[in-house]
Amino acid sequence: MMRGSRAALVAASLACLTAPSVVQADEKASCMAAHERGQEVRLANHWVEARRLFLVCAQASCPALVVQDCTRWELELGPHIPSVVVSAKRADGSDVDDVSLAIDGTTVGRPLPVVPIPLDPGEHVLRFEHAGWPAVETRVTLHDGEHDRRVDVRLEPPAADSTRVSERSRRAPTGAYVATSIGAAAAIASIVFLVVGKIAEHNLAASSCGHAGTCSDAQVSPIRTDYIVSGVTAGVAVIAVGLGIWQFQF
Repeated sequence: MMRGSRAALVAASLACLTAPSVVQADEKASCMAAHERGQEVRLANHWVEARRLFLVCAQASCPALVVQDCTRWELELGPHIPSVVVSAKRADGSDVDDVSLAIDGTTVGRPLPVVPIPLDPGEHVLRFEHAGWPAVETRVTLHDGEHDRRVDVRLEPPAADSTRVSERSRRAPTGAYVATSIGAAAAIASIVFLVVGKIAEHNLAASSCGHAGTCSDAQVSPIRTDYIVSGVTAGVAVIAVGLGIWQFQF
């Protein structure tokens, strides 16, 4: 029983002694892999990835010579990496909130990043999306050392909404034209009946019954009717024209 306990204790002690060596070996392997891979991707113009790898192998836990190389390469490469600054606005110039951005098919952020986005030199496709609105894509070509390139896009509501607005705009003037036409016709009718009534009243006043004041209701009634119709049509004209003006405005 004692021998078994001693054996287990020895094994545990050996594991504790060898564990740091294993960790250090893994870290060294990672450093060497980043050192080698970083040079490869830099030559392939994948500068953003190369810089990330150089930062990995420039850590203090890496071998001194590797740290020296990676630190120098990262400092040399940094100023050459292009970058873009993005924004999305409405037609009136106001910012659109909650917009997602994908660059070359990879989602970068939602909402849009407010800091410069580093990219490799060359052509890139930027896709801007806002929920429920048509996405907008734009292409940019970046060059060595081109920093803070502005990429501003305009996002608009769906076409269906715009169509409904246009239809409503078309309907409003049509109704306005109809209302004002009715108003104009009613106004003309009001004037006609008023003039007819005035002429009839003048003629009746000039007649013998008019002078004697003995005109009957049958003679006076048509004149009264002309005046009533004139008043009613004048009211219709006012209401119709007012409705037409309202529709033109709204």
